[in-house]
Amino acid sequence: MAKCIRCDTELVATDNDYLDDVEVKSYLCPHCGTIHNTFLTTEEGEEFPINNEELREQFIDCHHGYDGCCTECGMHIIWSGDFMRSEVYGDVDESEEMMNEYGFSKDDSLVSNVFCPYCGAQIEVVEPRPSDYKDYPAYADIVNKE
Repeated sequence: MAKCIRCDTELVATDNDYLDDVEVKSYLCPHCGTIHNTFLTTEEGEEFPINNEELREQFIDCHHGYDGCCTECGMHIIWSGDFMRSEVYGDVDESEEMMNEYGFSKDDSLVSNVFCPYCGAQIEVVEPRPSDYKDYPAYADIVNKE
């Protein structure tokens, strides 16, 4: 059962596809609207604990400083980096009325890249745009204040 890295709600599978021979499983959190794109490793060797009994023993109750868990195997993940959604997807409203005093869109959100050292999955965690908050219960307090 895959859970949201941001709010720990059970995820809903939305798509399963291939990108350059890499399987990509996509999930959506119905509570906070976070998208989780999981890129599965094609490595079948013993470099990851999921395929190596000796390495597997080192991962019992292993935490890497990030509370989220892998959507594929459930082990704790490692944070790799953060980007802005406008940089990664370019699907943010950048009209003049949406720009703040610093020249950035008020409708931008965070995209985090995380990695599972246990199974090798790479996960792209895409937070919803503020304009999408109205669609998710996690933001009810924010939407109701406006």
